[in-house]
Amino acid sequence: MQVCRKCGAALRDTDKYCSQCGARAPSASVRARKEKAQKKKEQKEITFRTQPEKGTPYRENFEEGENRRSALRMTVTILVLMMLAVAGFAGYYLYLGRSSRNVSAGRDGARIEILTEGSVSAPDAEAAEPANVKEREDAPKIVGQEDAGAEDKQQETAVQEAAVETEVQTEAQTEPQTEPPAPVAADVIDVSQIQTLLASGSTATSAEVYIYDLKHDSEVAVNDCTVQLRLSAMITVPILYTAASRIDAGELSMDTEITYVTTIGGRGEITTESRDGQSYPLSFYLQTMVNYSDNNCINILIDFLGLDSINAVCQEAGYTSIWMERGLVASGDTGGLDNYGSAKDITLMIRDLYTGKFNSIGTDFMKEYFHIDGGDSLPTVIGLAPSVADATLFLNQNGHVDTRYLESAVIEENGAEYILTIMLNGDNGLVYNPAVQDIAEYVSTAVTP
Repeated sequence: MQVCRKCGAALRDTDKYCSQCGARAPSASVRARKEKAQKKKEQKEITFRTQPEKGTPYRENFEEGENRRSALRMTVTILVLMMLAVAGFAGYYLYLGRSSRNVSAGRDGARIEILTEGSVSAPDAEAAEPANVKEREDAPKIVGQEDAGAEDKQQETAVQEAAVETEVQTEAQTEPQTEPPAPVAADVIDVSQIQTLLASGSTATSAEVYIYDLKHDSEVAVNDCTVQLRLSAMITVPILYTAASRIDAGELSMDTEITYVTTIGGRGEITTESRDGQSYPLSFYLQTMVNYSDNNCINILIDFLGLDSINAVCQEAGYTSIWMERGLVASGDTGGLDNYGSAKDITLMIRDLYTGKFNSIGTDFMKEYFHIDGGDSLPTVIGLAPSVADATLFLNQNGHVDTRYLESAVIEENGAEYILTIMLNGDNGLVYNPAVQDIAEYVSTAVTP
């Protein structure tokens, strides 16, 4: 059964508009994508595995891949040792044969020289051989003997060259086979294609799409991605960035105690019990804020850090589009105040946190907590997630109200590693547009080898 995304009223499959509020009902294609994504989520089993070739139906697990590679390495090592041993024995026996022929030829030369001078007989020459080393060296050379020595040298050189060639070929065979490198995002993403998807699938009056290629340190911007747009719950990013900066500077600690005061509804663990008046460490609020996009934790951290501090830290770091004027409100009455930022600044702040610019909040923290878990079906049913369901890493934050949809995610898939940020601001009823999934699918296809 379908429900209205605006008022929650039940809808029939044939309804195009909600009978209660008049909002447009999800199209058949949207429902089909939701059902497909939900089914895929239920059936998907997460395993650690090696990366198969694209389109290959079988995916071996990590242990199978390691065993296969270990057996391959052992086989290649044994073959290399056997080839080197054979080459060594061949060279040794060739050397012994050459030495034996040279000694025999030297003795014959000595006999010829002594008999020619008439000083001693052949038997006496053999007996006097140790005393006539110099004479033997000066003995006349026989043409046949020179030819034999030259032929031996040629054979020895040929054996050595063959051994070297065999060794080179063996080393080439033992080099690990690597996956084709991921292309540079700036070289393969067509900005006009994304603009077409925005025009056909979105009603946003302002849109920014920014892609940062972590593998190649390259960027792609669709429209002017430095313009300030309203951030909604995406203010979690500048809050987290400010906390990391101040902890690294020694002004705060992850163990700093903060009193819990309810100001707005929360999600996840926060809703399971009353916490008013209790104290919890700063780490608890940061983890819960990003892991559940918890509105109450967001407001507690804004009060604790201070709006002036958040703005100052972000501005000094060069993220000049970030400007915060208030916390989150439940009624929608903002008093004319709002929070602003751009797709580029949000993306690069996530890059700094994810790549380890800070000691306190870095790669490990991001992989553990920087993704929205249970209590919010939106990121797993629509948004970026369904279009990158095969990604080996998906870390995201989002913000959505009736007039805007914003999401940013760190994505690893098929050798590519990138950050994709989509920010849509518009009129009432925007919430979410099919363009978000279409853009995510296009970028995923373009940047993966």
